[in-house]
Amino acid sequence: MAALAVVGCSSDSVTGLGESFDARASAAIVETAVSSEWVNLSSGHASMIVLAVKNAPAASIIPGLDEDRLGALRNRDGNSIAGRIKSSVTAPSLSVTGRNGILPDQVLGKTFTLAGQTAGGYGLLEDSEGAPEDGARFLMYELDPVTGRPRLIPPSRAGQLDLREPVPNAGLEVYATDKSGDVLSDLTLARTVIDDGSNYSSTLTSSGALVKGSRFEFSMIDHVAFSNGFNRVDFQFDRDIQSQERDIHVTYETDGYITSSETDQGQVHLVMTLRSGGHTVVLDAVDDGVVVIGDVTYDGVAVVNISGDPFEPTFTRPDGSFLAEGELNDMWEFWHSFDLVLYFGDALVIPLSTLIL
Repeated sequence: MAALAVVGCSSDSVTGLGESFDARASAAIVETAVSSEWVNLSSGHASMIVLAVKNAPAASIIPGLDEDRLGALRNRDGNSIAGRIKSSVTAPSLSVTGRNGILPDQVLGKTFTLAGQTAGGYGLLEDSEGAPEDGARFLMYELDPVTGRPRLIPPSRAGQLDLREPVPNAGLEVYATDKSGDVLSDLTLARTVIDDGSNYSSTLTSSGALVKGSRFEFSMIDHVAFSNGFNRVDFQFDRDIQSQERDIHVTYETDGYITSSETDQGQVHLVMTLRSGGHTVVLDAVDDGVVVIGDVTYDGVAVVNISGDPFEPTFTRPDGSFLAEGELNDMWEFWHSFDLVLYFGDALVIPLSTLIL
C-alpha cells in the first residue's frame, strides 16, 4: 500500500510528486497551478470593466436571470462540497448590446483609465490610440495590498487588458499584458443561454493561456440548468490546467444537482486529478448533503478513505486506522485545495462572462 508522507513543502519548491503520497506537497502543486499575479490583478479591475461597458452611453440594457429567481437555493451555506459548489451556482444579471453584438458601439476603439484618488470606476481616456477597433482597452494599475483595489496615488501602471469581439455575438477575447508588454493572459469566452420563463440553462466556456513565468494552458466549462420553479439546479463545472514546462496537470470535474427541498438537498460528485512527476493523485468524493463518501488514490492505490459528515469529513487509512495529527493537517490542506481549482479564473472569467447573453 502506498504510504502517507509528511513533508513540509512550499509551492515555490515543488517540482513534482514523490514515490509516496504527500498531501501537503500535492496541495502545494495545486496552488502552484492556480495561483497567479494576473488573477489577483484582474480581480481588482474586472467588476469595474463590466460596469464601464454596461454604463456606456446609449447602451441597450437587456434583463437576464434575476438573483431572486434562485429562490431558497441561495440560502444553503456551509463548508461541505455541496455548500461550496452552491456558491458558484449563479447566473448573469444584465448584458449590453451594440451593433447586434455583445459590446456596445460606444466602447469600440476606445481606451479607458481609472479616475479619482480611489478606483471608483473607469472613464474614457481622450486622445489615446492603440485600442482594438473591435473592442476596448482598459489600463490596469498596481493593487493596494490592503484593499485589493487599484492604487491610484501614486499611480503605478501594471499593464492593460484588451476586450475584443471579432465576430458579433460569437463571444469575447481577453488579452492582457503587463507594463513591459509581456503576455499575462490570452483567453476566449463564450456563453449560451436558454430561458423560457420556467426553465433556464446557461453554459459558459473559456479557454486559452495564462503566463506567469511558465505558460499554463487553461480551459473551463460551467453549465447550470434551473427547473421546478427555479428550486432545482443541475450543474457541471470542469477545469483543466496544465503546464508542460512545470510538469503539472490538474483536472477538476464535478456534476450533480441541488434543490431547495429539506428532504432532498441534492448530490454532488467531485473528481480532482493531479498529475506531476510521473505520478497521479485522484480525489473522488460524493456529497449528498447528509454524508460524504470517497477516497484518495495514489497511482491507482487507495491511500485515504473519506466518510462521515460533509461539513467535517473523517479521513482514515484504507484499513480504518486514523491519521496522525500531522498527516491529518496535511490532508485537510489537500481537501481544501479543490476550492482553488473551482474558483480559478472566477476573478476575470465569471465577471466578464456576465456581458454575454
